[in-house]
Amino acid sequence: PNYHFVYHGSVLTVVAAGQQIEDFAVQPEVVYGDVLPDLNATATSGLQVTYSSDEPTIVEVDGVHLFVRGAGTTVIRAHQDGDGSADFNAAFDLNATITVHPRDLEVYADAASRAYGEPNPALTLHYGPFAADENKSVLDAEPHAFTAADETSPAGTYDLNATGGFDP
Repeated sequence: PNYHFVYHGSVLTVVAAGQQIEDFAVQPEVVYGDVLPDLNATATSGLQVTYSSDEPTIVEVDGVHLFVRGAGTTVIRAHQDGDGSADFNAAFDLNATITVHPRDLEVYADAASRAYGEPNPALTLHYGPFAADENKSVLDAEPHAFTAADETSPAGTYDLNATGGFDP
């Protein structure tokens, strides 16, 4: 033999793998009371993605579930911080903005009638729909019905309208 093998060892360094978050999407425009679909982002590492809301009073995050809590704008963040070991680096966070618009509350004045010279009857109205299990108790001020007709108004048809409702 012309050669004698002399072996020299070295090292193999295994570094943390990179990862990214994919399939992160939210509805950007919703109305108060809407039910939002669950979040379903994935990390290329296969590790679980977590979520948070900058304004939980607008949209609350509970695991993968989103709950509309009030009108306004918030940012939902998708996060994956690695697996707590040296195997995966944290992924860059992804952010999505959701704007929650106020729900229209339809107010209807109820038709009424009376005889000439009599005082107006109690003017009533009805309104809705409210979101979820809410009702008029969530309003700061309830709307009320009004008309320009009074007991001296001649026989005829007068508009009944509503005003005064307030929800901050």
